[in-house]
Amino acid sequence: MFESRGKNEDKELELEFRRIMDSTRMRGMAETFRFRIASKQANSAGLQLADLVARPIGTHLLKPDQSNRAWDLIEPRMPKSPRGDIRGYGLKVYP
Repeated sequence: MFESRGKNEDKELELEFRRIMDSTRMRGMAETFRFRIASKQANSAGLQLADLVARPIGTHLLKPDQSNRAWDLIEPRMPKSPRGDIRGYGLKVYP
């Protein structure tokens, strides 16, 4: 579920979403996810929670040396590989 940002932005987002789904190698992902947009007025608790989690993750990726207390709380809860790696397991990064 994506929060609407405007007609042009929504269209660009859908194109990028479809590009990722067309190129993913993750088994079952393209068949599972659907593109859906909710208006800002919906005030969805799920979208609010996603915002609270997405920002610290994005900040960590863009500025890994910056102090990030929210990331410090999120990271231990992410799925990890048997070797302890989160990239590709609990953390998927798309261009």
